[in-house]
Amino acid sequence: MMKLFLTFVIFFSLIQISTIFAADFSYSGTTGPAFWGNFNETCLKGKNQSPIDIPYNEFIKFSKPDDVEFHDAHDVVIENKGHTIEISKNLDAKLKIKDNEYNLLQFHFHTPSEHRVNGKYYDVEAHFVFTDTKDNLSVIGVFYDVSDRRNRFFDPIIYNIPDENAKKTIDFIKLSSVIEDINWMNSTYNYFGSLTTPPCSEGVNWWVAYPVQPIGKNQYLKLRDAMGFNSRYTQVRNGE
Repeated sequence: MMKLFLTFVIFFSLIQISTIFAADFSYSGTTGPAFWGNFNETCLKGKNQSPIDIPYNEFIKFSKPDDVEFHDAHDVVIENKGHTIEISKNLDAKLKIKDNEYNLLQFHFHTPSEHRVNGKYYDVEAHFVFTDTKDNLSVIGVFYDVSDRRNRFFDPIIYNIPDENAKKTIDFIKLSSVIEDINWMNSTYNYFGSLTTPPCSEGVNWWVAYPVQPIGKNQYLKLRDAMGFNSRYTQVRNGE
């Protein structure tokens, strides 16, 4: 009888463990950031994790990747993943770092920002995720704060957000307006960190842009309402 009981205990324990490992991550409860390390060890034990709090005086003026190009995009795919809004497919953008070319794979948003500057969060942070032929990643992070001024970049996104776990095609996104913002920025903070979501893989080449860009209040509210809170808590810098 005891042997049968132990068999059931082991069986249901394995089911529970497999459920934890298979569970989608979230930003609250037992699948929230405090528990990501249970099913992705790097999230807990990594030494170069993102996001971080960046001292303002460590932003380097006129520093950016060697070459950045954003061109207007047609027939892109917008996906509501529940925990973020992601745009992918047919994105004509690239950057060059030390003669190595990266192409834009996707971009998505976090509310509030994940990175901080002198301890301050911003209303939105966009992550433009680039990859090279060897699957190395480089991410440009752009801050947005609510303003009286609308940002035309967001309009086709917020008015085409699909239902949760659904996708939709957007005819046109003025992706070139992003480069206008990036050209206007006068400094960046460049560091090697990680993905800010599981599996929290390290070796990501981050370029966090400054100053902050505007987003209209209604634009922000539509984006925030679709995603909710989706910001990983601040990590220690370089394993300090």
